[in-house]
Amino acid sequence: KLDWQAPSNYKPPRRTLTLTPTGAGVEVDVACYFSQNGECHFVENDLFSSLFGLLYWEVIFAPVKGAFTNPFQIRPHDLHEPDFLTQQQAVFSQANHALLSQELLNDAITSRWTEKFGIANYFVNWSWIDEALIHTALARIPLPHLKAIFQRIWQDIRANCSGFPDLILLTDTGYELIE
Repeated sequence: KLDWQAPSNYKPPRRTLTLTPTGAGVEVDVACYFSQNGECHFVENDLFSSLFGLLYWEVIFAPVKGAFTNPFQIRPHDLHEPDFLTQQQAVFSQANHALLSQELLNDAITSRWTEKFGIANYFVNWSWIDEALIHTALARIPLPHLKAIFQRIWQDIRANCSGFPDLILLTDTGYELIE
């Protein structure tokens, strides 16, 4: 829903690998290959969505009348509505405060991980993302990148929580997304 003009001649970097299949799946095989350069994880849409869900937990589960009709809901009924944040502005501003520094963000996400571990959340995939990955990702992915990703997700949650590359390579100097 944004006005965006794609670069006319952009071709993303491409590398072709020939690997012997292990039976674990192509993503796992490729992650094993790239692990020689750092930690490589098959995360697809789960890492960034989980970080988002942990940071904005209180916004997602704000006690807004009519948003929840049973205690087992993983998201509010109005989550995909364009005016979702209208009723949660105070809680949203408080959550965004964590984006002022890497330390605040790390504290907010890791404490939420500990506090809410295993509780159903539309954005958080507890079985794919572990605490060690969260810590490493927060240490390697620059704060401005996470801010931009989170802002993009908020623009259209339904459309922008998917489409992330399959793998993330976390090195001593940063990260790389690999499709």
